[in-house]
Order: sequence, then structure tokens, then C-alpha cells
Amino acid sequence: MNPFSANAVSSAAHRFRSLPWLEPGAIGLTVVLALLSFIVVCPIYLLLISGLQVEAGSSAAGFSFAAWRAAFSEPGIAKAFLNTLVVTGLVQGISIPIAILIAWVIARTDMPGGRFAELLFWVTFFIPTLAVTSGWILVWDPKFGLANQLIMHTGLFDGAPFSIYSLGGIVFTHLTSLSISTKVMMMAPAFRNLDANLEEAARMSGAGALSTLFRIVVPASTPMVCVASLMSLIRSFESFEVELVLGTPFRFSVYSTKIYSLIYQTPVNYAGATALSMLILVTILPLVILQHWVSQRRQFTTLTGRYKPTLFTLGKWRWPVAIAVFLVAGFATILPLTFLLMGSVMNLYGHLEIERVWSLRHWSVVLGDPGFLKALKNTLMLGFATMAVSVVAYSLIAYVIARTNYFLRWAFDLVTWLPFMIPGIVLSLGYMFFSLHSSLTQYFYGTKFLLVVILALTVMTFSVQMLKSTFLQLGADLEEAGRVNGGSFWFTLRHILLPLMLPATAVVAVMVFGSVSRQVGSIVLLTTGESEPLSIRQL
Repeated sequence: MNPFSANAVSSAAHRFRSLPWLEPGAIGLTVVLALLSFIVVCPIYLLLISGLQVEAGSSAAGFSFAAWRAAFSEPGIAKAFLNTLVVTGLVQGISIPIAILIAWVIARTDMPGGRFAELLFWVTFFIPTLAVTSGWILVWDPKFGLANQLIMHTGLFDGAPFSIYSLGGIVFTHLTSLSISTKVMMMAPAFRNLDANLEEAARMSGAGALSTLFRIVVPASTPMVCVASLMSLIRSFESFEVELVLGTPFRFSVYSTKIYSLIYQTPVNYAGATALSMLILVTILPLVILQHWVSQRRQFTTLTGRYKPTLFTLGKWRWPVAIAVFLVAGFATILPLTFLLMGSVMNLYGHLEIERVWSLRHWSVVLGDPGFLKALKNTLMLGFATMAVSVVAYSLIAYVIARTNYFLRWAFDLVTWLPFMIPGIVLSLGYMFFSLHSSLTQYFYGTKFLLVVILALTVMTFSVQMLKSTFLQLGADLEEAGRVNGGSFWFTLRHILLPLMLPATAVVAVMVFGSVSRQVGSIVLLTTGESEPLSIRQL
């Protein structure tokens, strides 16, 4: 069965809302696109110009690629790039099929406790990656790791059988932090919007559960699967916290740790870091264009006026499947939180052999810090303000991309990806240049207003892409029914589309707040004592 046949989707002729380019709405969108492009591209442009400028005191004039050549000639850069490909390949190759299976089980089957399991994956998004890494160090460190000590006490091993400081440890930490959880959060709402008639038709034709999943469900949800996979791929290229902490003991570096070392070396080499970052942008840009082409080349409508939300019955596999899903969720949430709490009340982190193992002195230091409440208040203000701005603004942008024939909708799609393709610390440097570039923008440096703008840009990619993918699933007949009965565009949007978008919007809101509360790199150079959130205070 073809889920994209004429019987399964609305007519292509009614897919897009008419928006000729000379209409006031189209002109307004062009102005918005120009402003958004300026805000996104200008800092990247300033970084490029800064990286190409000849150093002061040089006899040469104009621009030079000397800093770029030096950056790409850094010792070990080729090995670091190869290590990045290995880690990315392993993490994505393992996490994508696991996340697809878990998201399908949670959204499309009668697995007991599915909603609670999904909530556990949501909680994972609020746990900082460095915190998860610290928790697993307490478990798998070769010298004081609790699990290694327990295994060695059995007498089966002379030394520690496992080490977190290894390629396997790095991949394991990525899988139990965000790699699986984020994909499940993004894919589950998309799978939930799938009409059960498609799956039932496949099973009536003799297809099994897995065959139906990978031949019907996944292709019908292609936009969201592509977005989740591409975003995770980009983050793998840019991730450096896990590799920096776990890779340093055995001299394992990746491409992002090379960028980090250029920024924090003495003297600072911002030009070289910019050069290496541009390679990530150039590498990922064709994939972004491919993603847009895939999402626009055919219809992916799976929720229409004839929507049927039937769940697949697991039968005797209900409890075994539930146990497997909760094990994965536990490794991503419960175990790291447990070991983090344990580590926070230890006198000496990771050592159980000392006389006084437990203490609350670390908590008393934090709670007694006069700047703690101010940082907490700033975090809540930035989180809720960014969440409100993002949900409203990016819902409208996603609607333009997915539901109109605006002639520059592809440009909106491309611009929303750009901030995500630049490492956070490099993006922060670009916006620092931008805010100090003129007397007008200098006024906003260090203000909460500027931080909300920057934070909103950092969450723009996944917000727009998730909402866009959901809009692509909604049948045009839902809007047409509202308009036929006299409803205006805004009435139809408020009373028909937004209620159907509520699950995806809720996920976006939670992800925005979680991302803002954990954000460090993109705002580290832009905060002051008055606007400092908890994440920067942790740093």
C-alpha cells in the first residue's frame, strides 16, 4: 500500500494557501525574512571578516587566509575529524533505530505506562550533559567507579573490567544523555498523528509489526524523522563536553575539541576557530537543502477529517516491551539522577573508603550563595520569555513554510537552520562582535532582552522544524472545512489547527525551556552579573 496515494491524502491543488508575491501578506513576510536573515547572517559575516583580516602591524594589506591555513594545519586535525566521524556514525547508527522503535511503541501501541515512559525521556532533556557525564564517571571510573568496584569484589577480574575513559564510554554517555531521548521526544508526537487506517491496511496485506513500522510509519513521518536525525547529526559534529572530559585521559580528541582548544588557548585564536566552524557549516548545508527537498517533494498528510487513532495491540509482548523501554528510560534518567544526588552529598566525590563519606556541605555552600537566587530568577525569566516568543513566532514561520505558496518559503527554511550549524561558543563570539559593533547595539549588550533574542535564535531550528513537520501531517481539508463554514484564517488557525498542534507545541515549549536553562556556549560572552543565569554560574 502506498500511504501517499490520492486516497490517503488531500488533493495537491489544495495543499497551499494562496499567497501571491504582491499581496500585503507576502510583502510583510519578505520584510520579516529580511530582518531575520540580517540577525542570523550578520554575526556570521562579522566572524568571517574578522578571521580574514590581516593582523595589526603586518606589512600586508587587505585580507589573508593565513589564520585559516594555520587552523587546518593544526597537529592531529585529520585524526580528530576521523574520530568525529567514528563517534557520530556509532551514536547515530545505534540511536536512530532505537529511538524509532521506542517512539512507535509509546505512541502507537498499548504498552502499559507509555505516557510515563515518555515523561522520563522529557526529564532527560533538563539534565545537563556534563552532569550525566559526572554521574557515569562515578559508576565506571577504573579507580573508584562503584560498578567496577562491585564487579572486582566478585574475584572474577584482577582490575577494572570497564572504563568510562574509552571510545565505548563516550558513545555510551552520548546514548544515555540526549541522543535517544531527543529523538523520542520529537518522533512520538509525529507518530501519534498517524492515521491507523494506514497500518491496518498494511497488516491486512500480511505485513508484520516491524515491516509496518519501517515501510509505512517511518516513510509517512519522513519530515520529522529527517529533522530529528539531521539535528542529532549536527549536534554530534559540535559536541565537545563529553569528549573533552572522557577523551582527555586517553588523548582522544574530536573536531569540536579542536575548535574549543583554539578558543581557550593563549593567545586566543578566534579566526582559526571560525575557520574550522565554517567547515561544519559547509558540510551540513547540503544535507539541510536535501531535507527541505524531501519534505516538499511529496505530501505527508496523515491526519485528516477521517483520522482514526487506533492503537496496535502488543498481546503477550506488552510487558517485555514495557520493561525494555523503561530500562532505556532508566539509563537515561533515573540512574544518572541517582548517582548525581549521591555525588552531591559525598565529602570527596567518588570515594567511599574515607571516614566521613556523606555530607551536606556542598548543598549549604550553593544555597547560601547570595547570587544563587538571582541566577535562578534570571533562568526562569529567560526560559519563560524565550518559550513564549518561540512558540508564537515559530508557529507562524512553520505555517508559512508548510502551508503556503509564498515564493521564498525555502529561504525561511534555510535561514532557520543556520544558527544550529555554528558551534555555540563561536556563535556567542559573533553576537558579541555584533552587539559591540555600533553605539546603538552596544546599549543592549548584557541585557536580558539581548539574551532572549539570542536564546530564541538558538532554539529556532528545532522549534520551526518540529512545528513544520506537524503542519505537513495535517490535512488541508481541515482548514477548508473551517473556511467553507465562514471562518477566517485566524479563526481557523485558533480553533482547528492549534488544538491539533497542541501535542507538538507542548513538546516544543518544553524543549525550548530545557534548552534555555542548560544553554552555556551561545551566551557565555554576553552575560553580566545582572543577567547571569544558573548555567553560566555553574560554569
